[in-house]
Amino acid sequence: SLAAHIALRERGRTFEIEWVDLRSKATRSGSDLRAVNPKGKLATLVLDDGSVITENIAVLAYLGQGEAPGGTGPLAQIRLLEWLAFVSTELHKQILTPAFDPAAPAPTRAYVLEAHAPAVLAEVERHLTETERDYLLGDVPSVADAYLFWATLLLRRELGVDFEPLDRVRAFAKRMSQRPGVREAVAIEREALAEARRR
Repeated sequence: SLAAHIALRERGRTFEIEWVDLRSKATRSGSDLRAVNPKGKLATLVLDDGSVITENIAVLAYLGQGEAPGGTGPLAQIRLLEWLAFVSTELHKQILTPAFDPAAPAPTRAYVLEAHAPAVLAEVERHLTETERDYLLGDVPSVADAYLFWATLLLRRELGVDFEPLDRVRAFAKRMSQRPGVREAVAIEREALAEARRR
């Protein structure tokens, strides 16, 4: 949900955060995530009218509606969806999910980091190099950049993946980390995590 949190702050939206214990699905306010989202997964976005949007790609696509960095018209929205899908499938599910799964065998976790992470990151590096862009789709960050930043944060800080040969990816991550909305979201989530660990 950090990607959605970043996207909301970067767009200056008014919102409330409901913290969730992912094991028990209990929210800090005492309810159950499954009462809102029967899947019991994040990200979950509840709109003012009570409508619920689930799944990272859908939540981020909703928050990015009307944005067309790097182009105009329907194709620009498709390019945004392409990158949301890439980050979701290639980084989030293929690499980060098994890498953080305590039930996954150690060889499996090592394999996804050694065999898959370099190729996936090389594709991002290639794209940023060939397009000469600061962000995935243009000169301003999109919701896909918020999602990619979340993935790079975990890969580098939590899993120790070497970004040294990835000049453009490193520059992207640094650029994103310096944005006010990103700094605020990361600081708030770190504090919430630290508080949860103290409980």
